[in-house]
Amino acid sequence: MSNREEPTFIVFCPTGRTPPTVQHKDAHLARAEAERLAKINPGSRFYVMQSIGYAEKPTENIWHQIEEIPF
Repeated sequence: MSNREEPTFIVFCPTGRTPPTVQHKDAHLARAEAERLAKINPGSRFYVMQSIGYAEKPTENIWHQIEEIPF
């Protein structure tokens, strides 16, 4: 497994009632969703936003058993 994450895209409306929940793997799909939402919500702006990184607290477990000891 690679440590390199692919960027994700969300569609955000500052005047919306709910936060974004769908992560799009492709900018074109996110743009299509923003356009779809704009058509059914006249006067509202929908922004396509891209992730640039993330922060994550490591787990508290330090020991990870790889294989059983044969004795």
